[in-house]
Amino acid sequence: ILNKTCRCKPESLSQTKEWIESGQKPHNSQLDYVYDAFSNKFSSCVYMACRGAGKSYAAACVSILDCWYKPGIKICIAGYIRLQSDYIYKYIEEFLSHFSDVVGYRKWKISADEILFDNGSIIRFYSGGKSKANVTGFHPNVLMVDEADLYSAGNFDGIANGLEKNSFFPSRFDIFSTNYSLSGDGVVIKQIERYEEFNKNKTEDLLPCNIYKTCVLDILERCGDEFKCYDSETKKHCAIWKYCKGVAKTGEGFIGIKECITNSILSSKQTFESQMLLLRPSSEFSIFPTFNRTDHILDPELIFDPLKDTYIVWDFGGKRNPHAGLLIQRDK
Repeated sequence: ILNKTCRCKPESLSQTKEWIESGQKPHNSQLDYVYDAFSNKFSSCVYMACRGAGKSYAAACVSILDCWYKPGIKICIAGYIRLQSDYIYKYIEEFLSHFSDVVGYRKWKISADEILFDNGSIIRFYSGGKSKANVTGFHPNVLMVDEADLYSAGNFDGIANGLEKNSFFPSRFDIFSTNYSLSGDGVVIKQIERYEEFNKNKTEDLLPCNIYKTCVLDILERCGDEFKCYDSETKKHCAIWKYCKGVAKTGEGFIGIKECITNSILSSKQTFESQMLLLRPSSEFSIFPTFNRTDHILDPELIFDPLKDTYIVWDFGGKRNPHAGLLIQRDK
């Protein structure tokens, strides 16, 4: 069932010196998440991946492994809407159907909202984005939330409190996101900040909170001779040369080169770098879309100086965003 997962090669862009020196961290493969989750290497995680990278596939792999080898475990899979959790449901159903064809028997029952294994393990599927459809009356050992950034902070925090306490199985909270955002409640960004703070201060007996990333460059197929890094006739580089730098010539992934190039052309630079390369959160609906903490904040602890020229900009927000205020001081 792991045939579609692949590991980042050492030559992958996210492993290179240039990538790391640019401030980015090396990425992970789907199998890194699958192995760590099944082996109880963390208590909670955020797994961010580009579209089509296989987050739902990896979640289905972990769910089956947990249910088969950990009898009695309870797993909850929640999407903002049920359609999102149904992607994982579909993969699990396909895996189990293939498995029964191979071994000649079934040890599970599948219904519309749950999969119950003969060993007592269970997977239930929910839509958790609205309070009326939230996870109630079921306290799982493992909670998976897909497209978490669509949730409001209230519903997201509430759904996390549903994990079973003091169980034989360690509790695990897995968060999946394609396009974590600066706008709205930004639950994924806030969760990452909580994880980083927790990991800094945790004691050795506590499991860490992990962050996994897989971008399109990590899973590109090998680039064939029909695609040129540089065309001497047109004197132009390939559309993704700026990001690829020829790495795809040694690729071993499953995302097509043509598909990636087309994506980069049809999408805006900001959308492609956010959703496919995971270089930064999406700033769609943001007041200052090009704002960058590193470039635009010299010292976050800078003390207010009443003698300097001071400007206040205020935005009353709207449906997606809360009120926002910006305080600017300028040296004379």
